[in-house]
Amino acid sequence: MPNTHSRLSPAKRAFLSRAQQTADARLTDPDFTVEAFSRLMGLSRSQLFRKVKEATGASVSAFIRSRRLKQALRLMDEGVSPLVKMARECGFGNDTYFRACFKQEYGVPPSEYWKGN
Repeated sequence: MPNTHSRLSPAKRAFLSRAQQTADARLTDPDFTVEAFSRLMGLSRSQLFRKVKEATGASVSAFIRSRRLKQALRLMDEGVSPLVKMARECGFGNDTYFRACFKQEYGVPPSEYWKGN
């Protein structure tokens, strides 16, 4: 995500921290949607989109996807989960979509990343 945490105003840093905690608490739920996220944050969809975009440079969907992919990296690095379960444990309802997102974000498919660790 383009903006770095350190360049944000204190209010935006606080918002981003709350958004990350809120998203991270629900990452395993494949039904965790933008709508659910906005309700949990107490914001309208458009307010949430604007604030996430200002803080990260990304859309709300990309923000959630990025948090899920970071969770996948943590699980792989810790050796916690077999790769075949990874997509579901990170809230992706579809293994193919998970692999495509992972490769787009990190440049290698999850299987290659897993082998390298």
